[in-house]
Amino acid sequence: MRVLFFIEDPGACSYMKNIPQYLNKLKFNSIILTNSASTAYLESNNLKHKIVDSYASLLKVFDDYKAKLVCVGTSQNRRSLSLRLIKLAQ
Repeated sequence: MRVLFFIEDPGACSYMKNIPQYLNKLKFNSIILTNSASTAYLESNNLKHKIVDSYASLLKVFDDYKAKLVCVGTSQNRRSLSLRLIKLAQ
């Protein structure tokens, strides 16, 4: 199964530290997408990720990856790409 995570908030992304390794042991593939300050945290913890900086880049990854499960934190920012990803996943 393919799992897609979208992370924006560096304070909330610490939960991702062990999830990719655990999913890999279960034979799940996962990808982490980010577009903000979370990048520094992910890099400092050696978590592979892909930066999406526009709706077009988000749409391309979403279409190419074909995830069966999408995990997104909510955002109070009404222009957040996370909210657009939720609509795509529906």
